[in-house]
Amino acid sequence: MGKLSSPLRPRTSLLRHGLVAAEAGAIFLAALLPAPSFAEFQLQEWKLHRAEKGEKNLIGGISVFQTDSNRDGSGNVVGIQNLSHYRRTAANLALEWGAHSRITFYGRATWLWNDIEGVGLSANRFGFSDQTIGMAFRLIDRSIAVDFQAQADLAAYSNVQDAGAGRPFLGDSSNDFTVGGFATLPLSANGDRSWQLRGGAGYTFRSGQFSTAVPWSMELLSRPAFRGFTFTAGASGMQSLRNDPRGSEAISASNPSEQARLQSGGSFLVNAVNPSLAAVSASLGYQTDEAAGFHASFRKPVWGQSIADGMTIEAGFRWNLAGASAGPRRAIEARRPERDRELIRYAGDGRVTAVVNTRTLLVGFGSDAGLSMGDLVDIFGVRPDGSAGELIARGQVVHLDIDRAQVSLLEIYQETAIKEGFIARKPIQL
Repeated sequence: MGKLSSPLRPRTSLLRHGLVAAEAGAIFLAALLPAPSFAEFQLQEWKLHRAEKGEKNLIGGISVFQTDSNRDGSGNVVGIQNLSHYRRTAANLALEWGAHSRITFYGRATWLWNDIEGVGLSANRFGFSDQTIGMAFRLIDRSIAVDFQAQADLAAYSNVQDAGAGRPFLGDSSNDFTVGGFATLPLSANGDRSWQLRGGAGYTFRSGQFSTAVPWSMELLSRPAFRGFTFTAGASGMQSLRNDPRGSEAISASNPSEQARLQSGGSFLVNAVNPSLAAVSASLGYQTDEAAGFHASFRKPVWGQSIADGMTIEAGFRWNLAGASAGPRRAIEARRPERDRELIRYAGDGRVTAVVNTRTLLVGFGSDAGLSMGDLVDIFGVRPDGSAGELIARGQVVHLDIDRAQVSLLEIYQETAIKEGFIARKPIQL
């Protein structure tokens, strides 16, 4: 048997094929949309999309961004003459699908209401905005998780048509394709709550002669093992590589015509040249169970060049459509494994040696004790005398070594946080 890290080697070709497929898909979709627009380059954060195998996570929310000022090319906040407000209300709906223990596919649809009010100016526009498709690939899944992500952002509207009809622009008239990665470090893996630190960066190519950029993010995340409050705080943004051939001044500033006012209200949210941004954000939510949760969040720029200055607030939800049928799940109403323990024989006996996260464990026995890839493993609590207590959970071997194995949880039978030292056994008769 190879080491736990050995399954990563044959997946190199899978990663390469996946990247090629993502690039081909982005190019194909771009060809189908001759004049698409990316609506919210500065508003959408570079975030990791990750679903466990079999999970289908539906993520939705309503966000509102409002501004009456810009940050100029030097980073100074400047008011926009004759503009009362530029408000963008967006309804976002995303789906993450765990197609494999390492591969997640995702997509996001956005519907936008754009409202501009000012002196002698009143305009609005609504419709589908930027649409997203992407793929995430888990390269390393051990004490530190490393993910690769490829994403294409396209839009379901045309600035050419909006300009001809005298309507406000919904975006920049740009196709965006981003590749990058994330690293996730567990800060606390035991107890009823997990803490993680996650950072990521990428490279974004933008059509329409807009500058390429480096999006980035860093987050501190706190999640309960079962139900309870969730918390996220961090910073995110993008750094322009400043290769836009049109100069250094935003289009809306260099062209203050009435048509430009109608299209953007003078805001650098649309058609900014070489925009860079750093913003802070925080989110507070509540996880009702392992299948559903709700949150409220805000995001505010603290530095920027050629961007719109304003706060974004959002209320949203996350729901695992598979419910209790996929991923780690509570199955207190289906206690047959506990009731029928006397009918189950076990082979192999070890201990939980590490709790990587609420869904992944390392156990201290492997192929030399009869384990094979795909085997089930039952996890028991420990009585004061050291014997096996109640059945806590059931998992499946996903990586294997001679004397240890990585187990992905399938079912949770007790609302008890799994800890190092819990007993792990392989059932051989059900």
